[in-house]
Amino acid sequence: ESGSVTVYRRINGVWTEDARLFSDSPRDGDVFGYRVAIDHERIAVTALQDDVGEVNAGSVHVFLYDGSTWSLEAVIVPNDASNDCRFASP
Repeated sequence: ESGSVTVYRRINGVWTEDARLFSDSPRDGDVFGYRVAIDHERIAVTALQDDVGEVNAGSVHVFLYDGSTWSLEAVIVPNDASNDCRFASP
């Protein structure tokens, strides 16, 4: 399973599910959702083992909320991809 991120919003004091975010190219073992960072209406989601070329270099998927829906804004990958670069890891 490739993973997903569930987004919740608090409306009138009640937490409700707003959306589920997925990778644009899901593959088993990518570890999508390993880390998540939120800044207002933007969410960055790491995929620790995402394939970049032939290696599991990692990536960051950036989603933007436009007031009604979440959409993928960008996928960031390392320039010097290697199996040990751990781009999406702290």
